[in-house]
Amino acid sequence: MAGFDDIPIAAHLTPALTTVVSDNARLAETGLRYLTDFLGHPGRAPAPPTPHEHRLVIRDSTGPA
Repeated sequence: MAGFDDIPIAAHLTPALTTVVSDNARLAETGLRYLTDFLGHPGRAPAPPTPHEHRLVIRDSTGPA
């Protein structure tokens, strides 16, 4: 079992929850930039997606099958 966004309680659950960490502020900033560009230039092809780094924090909720 795994979560997404590494909320503080994830490390304290039993078992501790494996999670993916991402920069939510950067994701929101990029989304807003794409939206304002799209609204400001109707009909123009959208820019290619911007890759964002994510980090996997492995905890006790993942293990051998």
